[in-house]
Amino acid sequence: MQQQADEDELGLSSAALAALKEFALENNMLGPEGGDDDVVDVRLQVQERMDVKERTHEFSFTFGDDGDDEQVCIALAGVNPELGQTLASTGLTVWRAAQEMARFMWEHRRWFAGKRVVELGAGLGLCGVLASKLCIGGTVVITDGGEEFTDSAMDALRANLVKNSCNLLAQSPARNGSNAAVGGRDATAAAAAAAAAAESEARVALEKLTWGEHEAFLGRNGGGSDRTTDGVNDGDHQEGRGGFDFVVAADVIYEEEGVSPLLRTVVDILRLRAGERSDSKHPDHCPSPSPAAAAPKNENEEQDPPQPESPGPAPSSCLRRQASSPSAPPCLSPAPTESTFLLAFARRNISIERVLGEAESLGLAWRVPDDFEPASASENIYLMSLR
Repeated sequence: MQQQADEDELGLSSAALAALKEFALENNMLGPEGGDDDVVDVRLQVQERMDVKERTHEFSFTFGDDGDDEQVCIALAGVNPELGQTLASTGLTVWRAAQEMARFMWEHRRWFAGKRVVELGAGLGLCGVLASKLCIGGTVVITDGGEEFTDSAMDALRANLVKNSCNLLAQSPARNGSNAAVGGRDATAAAAAAAAAAESEARVALEKLTWGEHEAFLGRNGGGSDRTTDGVNDGDHQEGRGGFDFVVAADVIYEEEGVSPLLRTVVDILRLRAGERSDSKHPDHCPSPSPAAAAPKNENEEQDPPQPESPGPAPSSCLRRQASSPSAPPCLSPAPTESTFLLAFARRNISIERVLGEAESLGLAWRVPDDFEPASASENIYLMSLR
């Protein structure tokens, strides 16, 4: 009972707590007073031994060269990355695979203009904020959720969207006509500003979404008769265009129990464009992969590179050298024509073979982009679409 109470207090799953204790034991961080069930004490001893003075941390990222009209600078407030594996929420720091996804998006930025993008497991919002700068005239829906996504994590995510001047609909009532206090000349100016923003910025919505429990989200963002017309969906609903061009997720797979709910949610979001929806409310909708499917090969029979353990959270950094290298053209391949899932994967407790096997069992085809060089063998980008 005490262990369950401790888990509830920390917001950590049993698997995450076990991994924390294993990390502490391997690094001789536990004193004799740390009992097997005293998980709160384990967490506190680890933080004390790491001797981190500052909990808060400012992450900064720059895409493009100085003086470049396309240059994008992003600043995110979060938690010191040295505390990344002892946090109650893993979404309060920036992980290395999120930087890889951001670099991929920047190098392929021509794909995103005017598109509809949804990010799953946004954390501090690096990829979602970047998408909002790239999807000019489009729509970006930024989501996170689950038991470990606390109110403080949502507040941090929302604050980062505001910090980076995202066109956040919930914070801009004048842009959707709900600010009754504006009138006369001010109303005209506000309408003109809203029109200019619609042409130069992506509309951004922030939602809480738990994987596997996505029916309401599909209803709000689909293209069928059950689709609502409030908020972010107004323009696209009038055009009869629902769903998303891209589903983005970076470093979101680190526990076995999260694989199936994540991919079921992805499949149903991709099916919005096709007007279909699987019966994902039933657990048996997602069969376990066969042994043959657990080690898939892609269509070109390329061998999946070895996947050593991820080095963990990334330090604050500038991506200018990687994102704008003269030897790296901004986009080497044409944009996908179908709704596509972009996954930045970093090996932790789950192998990529397990993930791709589950994806294939759900009817997803996958490939590794041949025009992107990952920073390390432990991370890569995978593109998935419905067969």
